[in-house]
Amino acid sequence: MPARFRQQATATAQKYETLNNKYFEYYHRWHEPKHSVITESETKFKEALKNRPTTSHYDHDKGTKYEVEWREDQKFPHVATRLGYPILKEEPIERILGLERAPAHPGYQFQPFVQTPGMDPDPTLSFAKGEVIYENTRLLEWIRFWKVMTASTFGFAPFFYLFETYAADGMPSLDWMEDTFNWWSIPKQFQDAGGWDLQQMRYCDDHDYMVMQYSVKRAIVRPEHTAYMLNVLVLIQQLNLDYATKMVYNKEKDLVFVYKPEGLWYEKEFVYEMHHLEQLTPYSVTAIKNMSMQKDNGIVNVRCMATRE
Repeated sequence: MPARFRQQATATAQKYETLNNKYFEYYHRWHEPKHSVITESETKFKEALKNRPTTSHYDHDKGTKYEVEWREDQKFPHVATRLGYPILKEEPIERILGLERAPAHPGYQFQPFVQTPGMDPDPTLSFAKGEVIYENTRLLEWIRFWKVMTASTFGFAPFFYLFETYAADGMPSLDWMEDTFNWWSIPKQFQDAGGWDLQQMRYCDDHDYMVMQYSVKRAIVRPEHTAYMLNVLVLIQQLNLDYATKMVYNKEKDLVFVYKPEGLWYEKEFVYEMHHLEQLTPYSVTAIKNMSMQKDNGIVNVRCMATRE
């Protein structure tokens, strides 16, 4: 018997039993195949290699005769989802501009053992609306309200305040702000009467010799303002969060139509298959009070395992 079989495997040994032959019979029987089993397996494998199908249509310079092409009907059907994969379609504008998306590339779509999924939904699916599971129209109204407030606070107000600073040679006076926005007055002794001396920088176009100030305004101030407004737009778009305003079954109850806030203002419909949805546990510390077991209209976290949304 080979010496390497006269001790127990280290990975399955208990402490201080590595060199103990007490479990040798168990180890030899279950962990090491017999020589006859190895010989039989090797013989079958060699026969399978020898009897592989061959073809004469292959690259005689680089390939071998065993490179047999698999037909589409010989592959396993793609059953991950029945909603189709429209993302695989190459749009005309992409072809015109020479843009290549990975899902639209033939090298991405071709799989050796699985059929390429279709772009259209399965004809057996029914998209007729059925029972309404959940609906909350006030949610969309609140999200739009917070978007308006965010745009007013972070979009319009800072720009207007900076414009007044630039055009009025300093910060707007508290008296002007009182007359325009507020209904209270700040005593004069607490107001700052100093200016910022911006008279020579306000209207640079009036002076031919103020090229540097005009260049700074064009190269720094205006791009910074554009970048700031883009950040405000991104912030408004992210205010949609992941809340659903409405959920509806189809007639067979194997699909769910989910309506969620999307973009800057509108609402979009998403379609999910029921067997891909799972209910997740909310955060145990911050969301206990809002869970559905605590109140009738509590929060329920639902995730699609196919789209990871």
